[in-house]
Amino acid sequence: MSKKLVIVSLFVAMAIFALLPAAWAGGPSPVALERVIAAQEKHTAALLAIKGVTGTAAGLEGVIVLLETLDAAHGVPANLDGIPVVIAITGEIRALSTGTMKYDRPVPIGVSTGNQGECSAGTISCRVTDGINVYALSNNHVYALENKALKGSNIVQPGLYDTGCVFDAANVIGSLYDFEPIVFSRRASNKIDAAIALCTTQTLSDTTPADGYGAPSPTVVSAALDQPVLKYGRTTGLTAGQITGVNATVLVSYSSGKAQFVDQIIVQSSGAFLVPGDSGSLLVTDPDLNPVGLLYAGNQTGDFAIANRIDLVLQRFGVAIGGTVTPVTDIAVAAVSAPASVAKGFVVPVNVTVKNAGNQNVANNITVTLRDQTAGALIGTQTVTGGLSAGATATLAFSWNTAGASIGNHTLTAAHDYGDGSSANNSASTVVNVKKGGRR
Repeated sequence: MSKKLVIVSLFVAMAIFALLPAAWAGGPSPVALERVIAAQEKHTAALLAIKGVTGTAAGLEGVIVLLETLDAAHGVPANLDGIPVVIAITGEIRALSTGTMKYDRPVPIGVSTGNQGECSAGTISCRVTDGINVYALSNNHVYALENKALKGSNIVQPGLYDTGCVFDAANVIGSLYDFEPIVFSRRASNKIDAAIALCTTQTLSDTTPADGYGAPSPTVVSAALDQPVLKYGRTTGLTAGQITGVNATVLVSYSSGKAQFVDQIIVQSSGAFLVPGDSGSLLVTDPDLNPVGLLYAGNQTGDFAIANRIDLVLQRFGVAIGGTVTPVTDIAVAAVSAPASVAKGFVVPVNVTVKNAGNQNVANNITVTLRDQTAGALIGTQTVTGGLSAGATATLAFSWNTAGASIGNHTLTAAHDYGDGSSANNSASTVVNVKKGGRR
């Protein structure tokens, strides 16, 4: 991929955020904020219908209206139901991804990452768990490539942008497990740009590099106006900002098209807070380090950023930040594949896929046998030498000579001998129908 195309897939929004005026008389009280949100939600659809309006949000000063250019301000009222309107010249808001270091395993959070399928790079937000498995959290557009990546595809650290677009199997830290699809429409109600990659505690840690904020607190909090916040990202490292808008509705540009997001968080800073490559960074409160948002979009100068609510992200995937991970050792015979039918006398290829379905690496050899259960005959024995890391698979190729097989269905069963914590998936079968016929 050319450098130009890579840049088009980076995380940046072409925008300049205008300075806000002094706080309006209503102030930041809960009652005043409720009035701002009510006015914002009532008028957002009409405002977004105005050419050049890219979004709205509730702020301390009133309803914030985001514009691509100052020309669009001519159609925006000075107040909405008595609530002041604050104009922010943002230009086009884009969600794009582009730090450059490879880290020893387990890799820290807040560093370069991406999908093997694209020469780009974003940021590992944090490590999350469902109590058994651990996952790396980032954006859909970083890990799932705007809905285009296949589940199970390789997730690497660093991202390919930082390795000259060259894939190295040694950089794989996990595989794409799940993502929330982005609906590319100006009328969509997207709430999160998020994806998770299945990892292990051996490939992913739960803390930032030494110059970061450390480990995020497991206590998730709601976004609050004027709240000081931090983030650690692939490009800019540790930066500080302030939440200036909540309940935001924004139109975000991707390479796949525009997508409307609702219930978003706006962060502003005096300097560069979020720039290309920081997409996926975790937004935490300062100084308590309570997670509040998942960053995914911003402006060109980096002083204006947009985040998803982290509580909605975690609920979507059924995971938590921090928490206890129960060690699970589980080797599974994931699949047995062979032709559905074969003429008697043929030599049939049979592939057996073995997977480490647990969250612990297995270093010992794993012996797998394949039997013709119908005939009570051993077809063969093979070994996965050196074991399997958590989440990894190995495919063993067997050959079944049907010269002595009876006519009819034969159940071929593969099983392993490794002592693990689950016996339910220690074997798997397939059925092959042997028909009359001659030898090849």
